[in-house]
Amino acid sequence: MIDFQKWHKRFLAEAKQSIGVKNYVLELFDILDSLRPPSQLQKTKLMIAREHLKEIRKGIRRLEGSVKELEEQNKNLQERLKILQEESK
Repeated sequence: MIDFQKWHKRFLAEAKQSIGVKNYVLELFDILDSLRPPSQLQKTKLMIAREHLKEIRKGIRRLEGSVKELEEQNKNLQERLKILQEESK
């Protein structure tokens, strides 16, 4: 059984820190792993929820890769702009 009060206090304490989406997903995995469903239907629902979280985690990785590429492109463009501005002076 989950101690929701303990979890909530920990969540609020961590919220004061810089928490990324990855950490939220990991926390949800921990919560799902601690649940003990009473019926097969509930077990199936938990299994589906875990699969959805896995897909979310994959999406996060793809987005982080895209962000990294865009940041690099932005850096290169800023450097080119700086060079062009210096040349035009």
